[in-house]
Amino acid sequence: MHHFPCQKLNANRAYGLIAAFAYNFMRFLGTVMRPDRPMFSKRIRYCLVNLACQVVRKARQTIVIFPRRYEQEVKRCLMNIKLTLGYG
Repeated sequence: MHHFPCQKLNANRAYGLIAAFAYNFMRFLGTVMRPDRPMFSKRIRYCLVNLACQVVRKARQTIVIFPRRYEQEVKRCLMNIKLTLGYG
C-alpha cells in the first residue's frame, strides 16, 4: 500500500481499513504457522498456495484432498491454527 487510489475520503478510509486488516491477518498467519520464526507474506503464499489439492463436493460435503506428501504439513498447520484460536 503505497498510496490511496480513490478520490473520495470515505473510499480511501475503507481502502485503508481493508489493507490494515489484510496485513494484520497475514502477520497472524505467519505467527501461527511458525511461532519460533514468523513468516512474511511471500513465504505464507508459497506455503499455502503451492499445496496442490482437489476440492470435491459429494453428499452435501465439501472435501479437500491433498497428496500424501503434504498430509503431515497440512495437519500441522491446522493444529497450530486451532491451538492458537483456542478450540482444539
